[in-house]
Amino acid sequence: MKFFLPILILVTACTATKTDTAEDTLSEFEGGNFQFVNTSVSDQCLDGAFTVLFLPDGSEHNWAYPVELPSDSALPATYDIQLEEPFSVMEVSVTSGGSSGSFVIGDAVQEEVLFNADAYADCIVDLSINATITTTDSNNVIGQAILSVTEYSGETCPVFSASPCDISLDFSGYRL
Repeated sequence: MKFFLPILILVTACTATKTDTAEDTLSEFEGGNFQFVNTSVSDQCLDGAFTVLFLPDGSEHNWAYPVELPSDSALPATYDIQLEEPFSVMEVSVTSGGSSGSFVIGDAVQEEVLFNADAYADCIVDLSINATITTTDSNNVIGQAILSVTEYSGETCPVFSASPCDISLDFSGYRL
């Protein structure tokens, strides 16, 4: 028993060192292009009517264009991303979310978006967009965007639940 205790302490000390070393090997997130996929929508503006924009066939939906995520060392960064119609090119300002591979996009804007041409021919909305994106590993991310309808106009617009009101969009992404 006297010999067992020193061996146990030695094994424990070596194990702790290996764990610490493994944590130290986590490196800076390497930026690149990602394919984003919309996974769910919570529409607090029109009782689900916005869902058609993000999940057109009711299931997960790939974004039409890849999205660049910068390396940690390139933050903060401001650049344009291309969004699928009815949205357009949007300037985003990306900052660190506080840890490697964690991003915050704040105060992006999409103005004069034709909400749903098939159902509401002249309903135009202005949106303020904030998002958080977190890496799950070096090739995959998850995120959530809050799109706030700040203004809307048009004779065919439905009655929004509030002004402003929010749409929460959950998405995932994988490195291209």
